[in-house]
Amino acid sequence: PRAGVTLHIYNVGGSSTIRTVNGLFRIIGSGVYHAAVEVYGLEWSFGYSEDDGTGVFSCRPAACEAHDYREAIFMGFTMLSQEAVRHLLCQLAVTWTGRSYNLLRRNCCHFSNEFCKGLGVGPVPGWVHNLADAGAAFDDTVKKGMEARTGIPLTSQDGYHFGDFTRGVVATGKETRGVRAGSRYSFGDCSRGLVRLICGSSFR
Repeated sequence: PRAGVTLHIYNVGGSSTIRTVNGLFRIIGSGVYHAAVEVYGLEWSFGYSEDDGTGVFSCRPAACEAHDYREAIFMGFTMLSQEAVRHLLCQLAVTWTGRSYNLLRRNCCHFSNEFCKGLGVGPVPGWVHNLADAGAAFDDTVKKGMEARTGIPLTSQDGYHFGDFTRGVVATGKETRGVRAGSRYSFGDCSRGLVRLICGSSFR
């Protein structure tokens, strides 16, 4: 058996502003998108829900009513049978619960990426999810800065203080050169941290 797999990309929501922003961001390889995967005649994606059930849902291809349709990307062919795809979706439905949804770390784009990998056609293009990944990296950096400022793990600390982001960048730079975040500052830690933040974990 062989079935085509298509990644459907939407502008998040129906706002003309988001459509315009994504038009600009797409040029530099980024944007705010909803993503879904079509296989065997149905489109599958993931979203937040308040109950304990799954966040995985389906609709007709290119017809998600909550978002503004943008484009289709053909990902290739899966060798999984329709039954095998159903089994894969059942597994994903258990692990991708609605309450586990996180805008920066576990959203529809991350689900689509994992689904495509399971189908043997992934990963999805990086520009689909890199803005969320950058947001998650920023969030991690701020948390590191708060920990560096207080000297204690981030649990129920107070809110953001001026300079936390910079402290987080420096802490990331220290980790990049293989020392603890609380170690003495070395020239270049800030630059190393910024490059790591922009380039991701591939920079060492």
